[in-house]
Amino acid sequence: MTCDDRQYERLFRLLDDWCDGSLGAEQIGQLDRLLHDDPAARWQYLCYMNVHGGLGLGGIKVLSPVAELLPELHQDSDLPTGSPVLGFLGNGARWTREYFSQPGPLSILAATIFMVCVVAILDILPAPTYTPIHIGRNNTTSSTGSGTGLRPVDDKFKFVARITGLHNCRWSPEGLAPINFDFLQTGRELKLDSGLLQITYKTGAKVVLEGPVEFKVEKENACRLELGKLTAKVSEQAVGFTVETPTATICDLGTEFGVTAEQSGSTEVHIFIGEVEVQRPGRNGAVATVQRLKAGQAVRIDGSDGSGLQAIKLNERRFIREMSLAAITKRAASSAVATSTFDADAEGWTVSVGGSSFIHHATGGASGGYIQAEDSLKDDFFYFIAPEAFHGDRSRAYRSHLAFDLLIRYIGKPENKSMSKRTDAVVITGGGKSIAAGVPVLPKLNEWTHYNIPLCGLGHWRRVDRPGSPPASEQDILDVLSDINDLRIRGEFMGGKDTAGLDNVVLQRVK
Repeated sequence: MTCDDRQYERLFRLLDDWCDGSLGAEQIGQLDRLLHDDPAARWQYLCYMNVHGGLGLGGIKVLSPVAELLPELHQDSDLPTGSPVLGFLGNGARWTREYFSQPGPLSILAATIFMVCVVAILDILPAPTYTPIHIGRNNTTSSTGSGTGLRPVDDKFKFVARITGLHNCRWSPEGLAPINFDFLQTGRELKLDSGLLQITYKTGAKVVLEGPVEFKVEKENACRLELGKLTAKVSEQAVGFTVETPTATICDLGTEFGVTAEQSGSTEVHIFIGEVEVQRPGRNGAVATVQRLKAGQAVRIDGSDGSGLQAIKLNERRFIREMSLAAITKRAASSAVATSTFDADAEGWTVSVGGSSFIHHATGGASGGYIQAEDSLKDDFFYFIAPEAFHGDRSRAYRSHLAFDLLIRYIGKPENKSMSKRTDAVVITGGGKSIAAGVPVLPKLNEWTHYNIPLCGLGHWRRVDRPGSPPASEQDILDVLSDINDLRIRGEFMGGKDTAGLDNVVLQRVK
């Protein structure tokens, strides 16, 4: 027996009433007999209830006679062609429909299906490219993904390093200051006015930056030092770590080294442990040259094109090699202010060739004692030379002042009354460089004149160790102050025989 159109209509009406809860006892008996006598009706019942449960129109209640018949459905030989396999699987399907017809599980099922569809659609669509916003120089880093399977993360937004150490950091207003111990993605630029910063790459390479510095995270195992000073310590896992400057590329071969990049375009590389390869551009577009350096060596690459290279003396004292309390304390102690008041003695000061009759006076200075010398040679000059107390790392005085008091007196009749400000009134040597500055006004005769020479750029200082004495950059001044080995103050400003007195020399600490 099979259902005709009238029986289908009757079956669906009974099922509608059943699901609405309005089916009476007589109608329940009719539905019971219809399902008992006709296998096709039982099949339609299952399809109807499956659709009804999927729509969540109400809880499915299985009729007792139908429940008794369901285990026997697989025994009926006249089921419609293509009917599902019943028996155990039929019971499983029924129990599944009963469970998911409830409001809670049904909502979860619907949400799961929705998310699967969203993921499938997103996988078909092309992956977007995320470019971080940078303040300062434009980011030109780019990368393309390839291969099959999961699409690789765009290199422009890949986190490859993290800040792992900070000490007295003062960030430049021109850059985007990071959050403490922030993660850093490729293309991230950092501008530090002062302080110490340690960055650790995922590869294991560690970089210590000392402000002022302009730094950029280039790739997973590379960086760019636009300006300033860094120390790199590279583990075996990070061999190949690369530091790029405007005029050179330094590739690590498993080592520890320091790099400086100056405003003039010059680069210095100092090798502490291991070896590196230094690549510099050739002249007039020629093929770049590569030079291997070993521990104990150092080189300087001059010029905007990086074509000139010369060996220099290794100077480890210029660099902070680790972010440890001991290293920071040592640097702070050596950067303390240097002062000479000459109240008790000459405090180790001497005079250069051209000066004579060097003496210490306990009184008569600008305040207390002072030192004095006179010129011994006609048409020559001399300098007061500072002792070792003014040597070493005095980088804390950067952007502060060198203060001193100067006294000029005639001896007899002057041969030449004219005086010159002299562009080399103060000469400081250190870090392989020599810088000099003039006095802003002429010293007064027969009375003390106080000077405050700014220890920064702004046209005050010149590189007297270079042809033409070009203006000293901020980096030049900082490099010299980081490793002073000679400091001189001129005592001769006029022709004829005269004496000069010096008092209250103070290399001031920046506040």
